[in-house]
Amino acid sequence: MDRITRKTLKDDRFAAEVTHSVSYLTEHRQQALLYGGIAVAVLVIALGIFFYRQQRRTSAHRALYKALETYHALVTEEERPGRVTFKTEAEKHAKAQKEFETLSREFSGTVEGKIGGYYVGLVYRDLGKPAEAQKHLEQAVRDGQENVVALARLALARPGRVRGILECGAAFAVVFIPYLGLNYALSGSLWPNTFYAKQAEYAILRAAPLLERAARVGLLPFVGAPALLAPGLAGAAIRWGREQRWGALLPLGWALTFLAAYIVRLPVTYQHGRYLIPVIPVLAAVGVGGLADLLRLRAPTLLPRVVSRVWTLAAALLLAVFLGVGAQAYARDVQIIESEMVAAALWVNAHTPPGALIAAHDIGALGYFGGRPILDLAGLASPEVIPFIRDEARLGEWLRASGAQYLVTFPGWYPGLTGALAADRVFTTGAPFSPAAGGENMAVYALPGR
Repeated sequence: MDRITRKTLKDDRFAAEVTHSVSYLTEHRQQALLYGGIAVAVLVIALGIFFYRQQRRTSAHRALYKALETYHALVTEEERPGRVTFKTEAEKHAKAQKEFETLSREFSGTVEGKIGGYYVGLVYRDLGKPAEAQKHLEQAVRDGQENVVALARLALARPGRVRGILECGAAFAVVFIPYLGLNYALSGSLWPNTFYAKQAEYAILRAAPLLERAARVGLLPFVGAPALLAPGLAGAAIRWGREQRWGALLPLGWALTFLAAYIVRLPVTYQHGRYLIPVIPVLAAVGVGGLADLLRLRAPTLLPRVVSRVWTLAAALLLAVFLGVGAQAYARDVQIIESEMVAAALWVNAHTPPGALIAAHDIGALGYFGGRPILDLAGLASPEVIPFIRDEARLGEWLRASGAQYLVTFPGWYPGLTGALAADRVFTTGAPFSPAAGGENMAVYALPGR
């Protein structure tokens, strides 16, 4: 008897199954064709639906992009190759309205269609048709598309300006009132000590004419490459004003208010105008955006094209130059701080008795590295000196009454105090960097009766 292997058994079973399936399909040919046809039809329909939806989504994306490009297009009489432009706002709004309405109608139910409906409301609002605008914006809220519901509600709130102002004021108060409360709890005043101390210390600067202060302080943020952004700032402000885009003007308004506050109350310019640094990002962002609208790098006529390219190149070169200048200034400032303020603080930590009361101006490095209690002649940590912050005779009386044991300062800052203490000087930094920059060395004085 021949030996039957496991492989033979498997092959026989497979062959049997195939033979059985073929026999079944032969006997039930019509049923097989019917069900097979149904399966193919279902597959074809599913693929058709899939590709149709993909094509529809692509078309919706393109239609939305085109409508948004129209809505945000530049209004100008000049030709701008490569950019969508209109000669009037009315012309732009008319085309945008048509494109968004077509988008909303042809792609209703899709995300893009709902966004289009929201923009239809915005266009009607821009056209001064509040009733139509309200109808479409309310529909956008009802549609429930998460990308536009909050924006539609905000747009609906705009006609109620009083309510909007009150809501913004309430939101601001939620943050600002606790801030004032914290200041009052810590110092007994609504504003921080520095608010009063710096104004008192540099009060003499307010004697200069207002225009002189405005020129000296207001021009600082425009040193270097930012100077070439000034036309962009002006262009953006004019354009947004014409379009009544008050929200877009808020950052620029904040920056100008910030500058005005320093011009009027604290017109200081030392240390590269460090107090004005917060306005630089705002001015840069608005200036670059405005300049991009003004420049015509590919203008068909020679003069605008040349001016635009030269202006762009000049801005890039100025930026590169002032990056180098700024790096050198930063290195010099670090050298001075490390070799003067930090060196004096380290000396105090190493050579004065623990718990010795140190009077100083400035207190930053001393507070960090000195490890001793401090009296602040600048009034930031010792606000009681603010009323007589520039009166050296009263400062001397205050030091004696407070029991200060050492004085740390630049001699030229308090010539009356340090002149009388010349014989009691116990330390001078002796570093070369501050004198090379036109300054002097910081010194430590032992006060009588310590």
